[in-house]
Amino acid sequence: SSLLSAIFYAMTHFFSLALFFLLFGFCNAIANAILNASMMLVIPRSQRATITGFITTASCGGQAFSSLIFGFL
Repeated sequence: SSLLSAIFYAMTHFFSLALFFLLFGFCNAIANAILNASMMLVIPRSQRATITGFITTASCGGQAFSSLIFGFL
């Protein structure tokens, strides 16, 4: 029921949702650039590869795990 109401809302308010996703995607890209640059400045040079590799691996693993969990739901 909630899925059908979400689909109905998306069909009737497509322009507002598309504008929201465009704005959110733009803000997300800017925030990621700022956070990654500040993270590189804070992390010591000798540990950058290790920490960046861990963050990348955790992000990819988290995405795969959430897809698996969502598939079971």
